Amino acid sequence: MISQAPVLLRWAQDIQLKDVKASESKRSWQIPPGVDKNLNKYAIRLLLSPNLAHYNNDSVVKILMGITKCKLWGLSPTIRMDDDGKWDWLEARAHELLSQHKSKIKKLISYAHHKKSVGNKDWHIVELCQHLIDIGIKSVKTNLVVTKAMCVRIAFLCQVLSDHGNNTNYWPNVNNELEKVHAITCQKCLAHDMIKPSKEMRQTATLQDGGETQTKLHISERSPLPLAFHSRSHDEWEGEWKG
Repeated sequence: MISQAPVLLRWAQDIQLKDVKASESKRSWQIPPGVDKNLNKYAIRLLLSPNLAHYNNDSVVKILMGITKCKLWGLSPTIRMDDDGKWDWLEARAHELLSQHKSKIKKLISYAHHKKSVGNKDWHIVELCQHLIDIGIKSVKTNLVVTKAMCVRIAFLCQVLSDHGNNTNYWPNVNNELEKVHAITCQKCLAHDMIKPSKEMRQTATLQDGGETQTKLHISERSPLPLAFHSRSHDEWEGEWKG
């Protein structure tokens, strides 16, 4: 009887060689600059979108990777299924970028709140939004403009910081408050209850989508404007992926 040991040994060596080559490929591969630039761009666009349901990193990464899967930006169409670790690298980079930009957003909101608390001339909400859309401007062009809905969403983020303080629970507090707003908005929609326009809503309505404004809002003002709290589900972001 012929021994199968040499065959099994050769088979094991082939597998080991493939593993070594795959490991070397992982170490040598880097995210292409164009892909990294687009990940950066859409990370900022997502975090400043008034349609984001919450700011949990895992959820936002899922949306960002959905955009990546559809747009690809020159990546292999099979990159998500390929067993070479590249998709994991992209996900890790997405997490990193989102964490960085959330920190920058919070820092700017905190700075605006501090200016107001110490009696300095505070930023009106449009000015704060303008600073926010400039995040990453040195490395990527996001094509964001200040809109009515963005102003209301950022005013909401400011109010959460004012109500709960500037601490490590800021983003969880934002998520909790968003859930409350969504619940109230849904109840009003189901009851066909028209929301009486508040002063802030009327002021917000003067802000044109192109970013021009006739009335400036202060960061202490917030509005229940449904436009800023109509959150998209994961599937509803498909239009953004294909756009």
